[in-house]
Amino acid sequence: MQALKEQFKKFYTPKRCLINAGIMFAAVAFFLTQKPEEFLLPIGFGIIGSLYLAGFIYLKTRAEQK
Repeated sequence: MQALKEQFKKFYTPKRCLINAGIMFAAVAFFLTQKPEEFLLPIGFGIIGSLYLAGFIYLKTRAEQK
């Protein structure tokens, strides 16, 4: 279990979370402009993007507290 935690700690860096959030919010903008009739896709991508953004904020504040 500890090895798995270390692997995720190395994988999800603040930079990667911010890039992933940007990609998800770009997908939201795309689906809102290109396919407005499919309203569930932007909601799903927006939630995932928000989680990545929250992860970015958490990792940045946690790194500054140490």
